[in-house]
Amino acid sequence: MLLVCCIGENGTVLLEGRYTQVGAVLSHIRGNWEHVECSVCLDEHNTYLFDFGCHHMVCRQCFVECLAVALKETQFVFRPPFGYTITCPHPGCDRCVTDVHHFRVLGDESYKKYQKIATEKLVAMDDQGVFCPYPDCNASFFWEVEDDDGKTSCPECLRLFCRKCPGCGANTERNEGCAHIHCIACKMDWCFVCVAPWTEDCQWNHWFS
Repeated sequence: MLLVCCIGENGTVLLEGRYTQVGAVLSHIRGNWEHVECSVCLDEHNTYLFDFGCHHMVCRQCFVECLAVALKETQFVFRPPFGYTITCPHPGCDRCVTDVHHFRVLGDESYKKYQKIATEKLVAMDDQGVFCPYPDCNASFFWEVEDDDGKTSCPECLRLFCRKCPGCGANTERNEGCAHIHCIACKMDWCFVCVAPWTEDCQWNHWFS
């Protein structure tokens, strides 16, 4: 998708996806009709500038470079209700970008990477945040009400990784190995597949299921 910035009469900018119906108003971008200099590189010959709402203007190139550094070094800050964003590059100023649509200037691949990092950080902050333990998935999501049998599965790869011990009810995660579980809470040996005491049938029928 090709992204196009169109500056309107009131100075706002519309980010459009050509050949699509998607559009987003970019409130931080201003047309540079008065030749205001960039706060970072001091160049005043830029078509438009990024305004952080603190009267510190930054040109597109410097804005992209700030984003690239923040992405590479994970320097995003959490600002409710905007989520993970970046602050004004001017020393001592803590104003931030309030709409992450602006980060699309990084390109599709880097923007997806930003979304992944921001999601993982948000999930990690929440007590109900969960990361899928399977190495080939690594999805992140918020813990929802369990099924009646205590099973928990990843909504992305759909694999089961948590069940309640049939002896004491302790939540038990399985991320590798066989289905033979030894509960450290009640010392019960049980089967992760059939959620019952471990038997020879479990060993022969679904040891590594």
